[in-house]
Amino acid sequence: MNTSSQVLLVLILGIIVAFSGKTKASITIDGVSLVNVELSSNNISWVTPYTPSVTFLLEFELENGIELSGGQINFPSPIPTTINVAWNQMNIWPQYYVSTHYTQSLTGSFNISVCVPLDLVNTCNIKVGQSSVQCVYDVQIKRVNDEISVFTYSQMVKEFPNSAPLQVNQNTKAPSVNDFQVTVHPEGPLVSFAFNLEYFGRGLSELQLTLGGSSKIPIQMVLNYFTTNNGYIYLEYLFQPATTGYSYTIQGISVTDLDGNVLSLTQSQIQNLFGVSSFQLPKDSVNSKLFTYQNDPNNPVSAQGTQWTSLLSNVYLQTPLSSLTCTTLNGYCATLYKNSTWVQVYNYILPNYATAKNNQATFMATTVDTQTTGMVSYAYQNTKTPPTIYNNATYSVSTIDQLDPFYVEINVSISLSDSVLNNIQLQIGYDIIILSPSNIFKGNPGGVCNLGTTFLMDSTIDLLDQYTVVIQDMKNQENENLHFNGPPTTSRIQIADRTYDLLFFSTVFNLSSSDSIFSTIPVMINTYSNHSDNLNSNLFFSWPNVEDDLDVYNLQSSTTDYSDINTFFINDNGYETQYQSYWTVYNQFSAFQQNGDFTLTISLKGSNFTNSGNYPLTSVCFSVIQPPFQPTLLSQVTMSPSNIIVSNQTSSIQVTIQTKGSIVNQLELIQFVSNSQNQYLNTTLSTCQLQSYSSDTLISDITCTIPVSNLPTQTIFFNLQAVIQGQPVYIPNVQLQESGFPSYIQITGPEDNGLVPNITQFSTTFNSQTNTISIQYNIENECNFVAPGTPVNFTLFSRDSVTHYLTPFTTSYNEIFITKSSFSGSFDINLCELDGFNYSFQNIGIFISINSTIAGTQYQFPYEYLVEMDPNQQNFPTNNAVCDFSGPRLVNTGVLNQQSVYNTESNSINITVYYDITDDLSGFSSLEGYVRLVGQDVAVDGFYFQEFTIDSQNLISGNLRNGRYYFNFTLPQYTNGTYQFSVNSITDNIGNQRNYTFQNIKLITKTPTQINTYSYYPNPNNPFINTLVVDNSTNTILITTEGYSTMVYMLPIGAGVSGKVYATQLKNNTYSIYYNPPNVNSGTYYFAICLVSNSLNTVCTSQLDLVANSLPNSITVKNNNYVPPPTQNP
Repeated sequence: MNTSSQVLLVLILGIIVAFSGKTKASITIDGVSLVNVELSSNNISWVTPYTPSVTFLLEFELENGIELSGGQINFPSPIPTTINVAWNQMNIWPQYYVSTHYTQSLTGSFNISVCVPLDLVNTCNIKVGQSSVQCVYDVQIKRVNDEISVFTYSQMVKEFPNSAPLQVNQNTKAPSVNDFQVTVHPEGPLVSFAFNLEYFGRGLSELQLTLGGSSKIPIQMVLNYFTTNNGYIYLEYLFQPATTGYSYTIQGISVTDLDGNVLSLTQSQIQNLFGVSSFQLPKDSVNSKLFTYQNDPNNPVSAQGTQWTSLLSNVYLQTPLSSLTCTTLNGYCATLYKNSTWVQVYNYILPNYATAKNNQATFMATTVDTQTTGMVSYAYQNTKTPPTIYNNATYSVSTIDQLDPFYVEINVSISLSDSVLNNIQLQIGYDIIILSPSNIFKGNPGGVCNLGTTFLMDSTIDLLDQYTVVIQDMKNQENENLHFNGPPTTSRIQIADRTYDLLFFSTVFNLSSSDSIFSTIPVMINTYSNHSDNLNSNLFFSWPNVEDDLDVYNLQSSTTDYSDINTFFINDNGYETQYQSYWTVYNQFSAFQQNGDFTLTISLKGSNFTNSGNYPLTSVCFSVIQPPFQPTLLSQVTMSPSNIIVSNQTSSIQVTIQTKGSIVNQLELIQFVSNSQNQYLNTTLSTCQLQSYSSDTLISDITCTIPVSNLPTQTIFFNLQAVIQGQPVYIPNVQLQESGFPSYIQITGPEDNGLVPNITQFSTTFNSQTNTISIQYNIENECNFVAPGTPVNFTLFSRDSVTHYLTPFTTSYNEIFITKSSFSGSFDINLCELDGFNYSFQNIGIFISINSTIAGTQYQFPYEYLVEMDPNQQNFPTNNAVCDFSGPRLVNTGVLNQQSVYNTESNSINITVYYDITDDLSGFSSLEGYVRLVGQDVAVDGFYFQEFTIDSQNLISGNLRNGRYYFNFTLPQYTNGTYQFSVNSITDNIGNQRNYTFQNIKLITKTPTQINTYSYYPNPNNPFINTLVVDNSTNTILITTEGYSTMVYMLPIGAGVSGKVYATQLKNNTYSIYYNPPNVNSGTYYFAICLVSNSLNTVCTSQLDLVANSLPNSITVKNNNYVPPPTQNP
């Protein structure tokens, strides 16, 4: 038993000690006896934010011949079904590590341990207002023949009256509001509501404030997330007096806790308790209507799906300082400013969409105070002819006979009528392959065209001999499901025999340190298979909370893939494969998702789909310990030159902020805007920079820059949104007011001179030989609301469709942006080299936008307006056939003068692997490959899996479009085993990439690049680690070794880190690694150390084995960067 296993055993022995004195009673059902039931606690209370758990110890005795596959503990549920917590071989107790061998069954006598967090079982269905409940559970067993038996709660309580009962207690006292304050900003309609709340149970769920204004509809403000920097909870709101008035009453406050207890305060109660029940906003003159408009009488009443349609509206703004935005369904819109208050709104309706009776193109003007909306209505007419896909698909293989996973190419032909393609779905086995217009490589996207795709196919789960095809066009017409007959497929024989172990040395995520952003537990995943039943991926997540399914997002971990060289391999000997992994909990997520005990689930996907699934790890509970609350106070906020400025005389405001307390990981200045403005305005005034932090004085020095050049006259209110100790913290505007710090920015902007940018020249030419657009333009600008240095944005868009939908949640926009710094000039757009351009861009257009300092406003020159100015009328007959849209191809590969066996007993041997590669247009750029030890004649403790790269420097003959490349490699003395030289990907000079597996290599050549080496004598100088020292003050790791190493590297694990970190050799057998990555959060990162021998073997010592050998296994990274955690697992 290694040290890591011993450490885990110590953790669980503490639980077993609590199980005192077994009774002699038992319950027997058909040869299965439940001999004992004991709980870690028979009376458990959940009256704090920390989620408690109870551990069940079940002792079974089975008669000879009886086998169990597992079972579950069933708990009461508010719905007719029960909530169950499963157990199986992984729950046998005691054990030295968590493992699962699903080919084994439970027999004889054994103990089962099951840890149950209360939130997992909905607190035993305790009702709101109920102080306690007897948790009526039962124990279910499942035999290997799937027969189920149940030990009921009444049976267990009768036989084990002192150890089986479970009582659960909860808080029944409602929260209280100890203080409530209302602050109206003296400079405008910003109101701050401060609450001092107290709760007595698990925590707060919801705060609701109800207001009454001039509207008959009450205003309700809701808060569900509670963080504080001073003990108060804040709601701040920017009111729109033109809509809701200036006078408001506070009609009610409602506070709900996580136990369901509710405090409700009426208007009179609020007045009696806190002396406030209404407030008044400072009055100012506002415009209730921001514009009038007239739709062009020549606008057609109906748009046809077979042509482009233009709709025009003239908008007359009451003030030039209101922003104007537009939205057009199934098309593009643009705002052409004739002067500062007269705007022509162009709505460009595209063909190819579905018939609709009542479509609308809308435009909206907004200010902080109010908004006004206008529209032009139209009908849309199109045919309902469905698309056609021809059953003549072609494939890169003619048959698939028990092939290993490989990339297969499929080309299909389609025909569309009065529309363009949305997507094609190929339903192949368990996979859905989606083709979009970007997959077109020939033809007309609105007629007959060809599409191609490549996907990784595993014949154990994917069958190409028959699959289903669904095609949908942009008018939502689908073909009937078609059944395609592809290459005859014989499934690869795959025996599902994979088992696995998990090894870890802690169950506590400790975030109690004042500067903790995250906490990581390293873990080892060992898999075993005699039949290459390897992992393709894994995922860990906390078991979904009955009350809050967001729990699935709070755990980050690495993924494992047997085929991917970059996924934390430690060892692989053909039977056992070892991966190092980790579990990371972020302080940010623990605040509102998980604090206390929880269980984990591992999701596995193997090369055999049938040996995949989700497996709960219920034998132990994991815990999150949050840091204690420590206030972080603003000690200084200054603005230079001032918070009151003239914008045409000031380019930016420099803000200096000083805080005292925990380190501020991130700080942003966020502008208050109205609800309507929030839809399109960027509310971030500045993302600030942490300049320094002192752990002695606890002072953070922060600087921010707010651009203000040429901003119009306005008052900007703002708050501070920080990340402190890894948790988001809201620093309200009212705190700035109370501390005498700047809480607003008063801008006096330039006078409106009525002028707007004006384009005086726009001309284009098109070179079909090179697919290049040439543009000449000149824009005159005397507008006071364009900041110096503002770029000119050219938008190239598809005139066939605005978007297409890959899935219900994935949208692709058919537009490409080109930015120029000058208001006049000429430039070329080589479409073939334009990022994002593909074959579907055939009918294309261009319009121009210039950002105004009036937030949300763009001075635009619509497509139709530019066409009238352009002598070429934007006539771009694209010739996409000259573009390179496909990756290079490997047409042959092999080993020069290959021998059946290379004998390395007495000396090393040089070999040469050749690659014949073609690329139709841009030419070959690079090949990414690997060398992997896939078999050994003499057992060696290690493995070999190393990448290599070849590029144009390796060209031996031919050219970059059709050439041969050499990769020279040395087989050192004592090399023993079978080595595979494979290709991961090949890339051309444009960036097109084609992927490969070793099975693809075997399909290309009759002599695959796999060689056999042999040495009767083992390497006498295999390396191992002698000493390892980590110096956290210099971020260095010093390693000394015995034996001979050709390479030493570190494999770090943790959030945001990946890849190998190679050591620098200082002298013989002494190596140094500097490690302080700048783009990760400060914290502890674990690692493994790998030594590559001079006989093509790698010996890796995992983070757990380093501990077992009394060596350090982690390094502390310290930097000022903050990286937000992912929203979910990778």
